[in-house]
Amino acid sequence: MTLKSLAIGGVAALLVVLAVAPTCCGVSEDDAARTFEAAGLEKATLTGYGWLECGEDDAYRSRFTAVNVKGQQVEGAICCGVMKRCTLRY
Repeated sequence: MTLKSLAIGGVAALLVVLAVAPTCCGVSEDDAARTFEAAGLEKATLTGYGWLECGEDDAYRSRFTAVNVKGQQVEGAICCGVMKRCTLRY
């Protein structure tokens, strides 16, 4: 193998990881719905993968927008762990 073919293979692998990560490690719709309801948020929508918003113990992370109890538009991240409940970060 040449250095060029190794570099191309590495770039291809990185692209696959970046394409799959947002879908495999995002918060499930069910977990999100329960968490949003418990927080009193309405019209909540998951908007994508939350790359940097959550802690290292959070295995699942997604960004969201919603309307809070005061009727204000809010945005943040929902973070869930394997052995812990989901939390919201604004």
